[in-house]
Amino acid sequence: MDAQAQVRQLQDAVTAQRFDVFVVQANDGAAVVPAVRSAVQAGISVVVHFTPAAWLSGIGVRPVRVGVFAISGVCAALAGLVLAARGGSAQADMGTLLELTAIAAAVIGGTSILGGQGAVWRGMVGVLILTLIGNGFNLLGWNSTYRPIVEGLLILTAVSVDHALRHRRDELERS
Repeated sequence: MDAQAQVRQLQDAVTAQRFDVFVVQANDGAAVVPAVRSAVQAGISVVVHFTPAAWLSGIGVRPVRVGVFAISGVCAALAGLVLAARGGSAQADMGTLLELTAIAAAVIGGTSILGGQGAVWRGMVGVLILTLIGNGFNLLGWNSTYRPIVEGLLILTAVSVDHALRHRRDELERS
């Protein structure tokens, strides 16, 4: 392969990487807009937490649920397209165990494992931390076998801190 072909291949890789970053940022921006104390967010929250109350107050429970599942499906399809584009091909088992990585990113970012507290930006912080760990292992030349161990310790730390903060808050509310 000559030098010009190598440069072209590198340019194609950089362009694909920029597209991936653009898609993720656009998706996160679209997720943040309705999550900022809007009527949409309030309606979804009421339907999720107090379904009978939502139904009695006139909120269409079924359309809200269908809409949330449709948005979730579009996001999953978009993630599949980005994953297939990055790999250059698609296989049925490409996203195996990525759901655990997503849960880890949310927990490491500060979203409570027990629910009730969370934000899109917290999940993005968790993704950033996990990405930094992965890149650090690659740049330092460390064996990637130990990466899940480090991530697991980070998750345990995040859950322990969340538990301690919840416990402290509950004690303050009691007194």
